Amino acid sequence: LVEMLREFAAEDLLERLPAAIAESDGAAIERAAHAVKGTSATLGFTELSARCDKVVQAARAGELDGIEGLGAEAL
Repeated sequence: LVEMLREFAAEDLLERLPAAIAESDGAAIERAAHAVKGTSATLGFTELSARCDKVVQAARAGELDGIEGLGAEAL
């Protein structure tokens, strides 16, 4: 568990999502949110995973208006 937490922190996953949102890059938002979603689910952070899933779905649908709020809610 400790090793997984170190990897989670080392990958800068939590920094990629806000950066992608700031650039309004839908594909990067989807990738970053998906990465956080999967890693957080593996670590048992189910609420974070569920919130990131909302971001993934919005990005896939091209619904970038208001995604800043979803991203902030997720993180």
